[in-house]
Amino acid sequence: MPHRRKSARFWLTSGLVILIAFAVISSPLDGLAAGSSVGSRTLARGSAVVPRCDVDDINMIPNVPTTSVVSVTVSSIDAGCATGTLSVTVRAGASFSTGSATVPSGGGSVVVTLASSVAMTQTMTIDAAISGP
Repeated sequence: MPHRRKSARFWLTSGLVILIAFAVISSPLDGLAAGSSVGSRTLARGSAVVPRCDVDDINMIPNVPTTSVVSVTVSSIDAGCATGTLSVTVRAGASFSTGSATVPSGGGSVVVTLASSVAMTQTMTIDAAISGP
């Protein structure tokens, strides 16, 4: 029996089938990540409890002595977060900087100094997370 060459149509069809299969398999994974709530108290479909020391909002104010953010004042931190580590990231376009500080006993406010200043822009974002105590 002679060996037949695979046609271009065969390879195109095979590639299309593989692409569709990959899209179908990965879609639920994308949806799972996109559907995760920021305020969630569980991780990995409810298999691990994620403790929270602060259940209400915190306030963040960038400290801008000239035209760049040098630190961020974080306030309204619950006392349950005392001795935890507060990490802050400031992003402005392609520039970003991070800093961290220990939450004081009793909670309240803390100033997080950034590793380097970040130029203030209209699209600047500030993210904060508390790990521990």
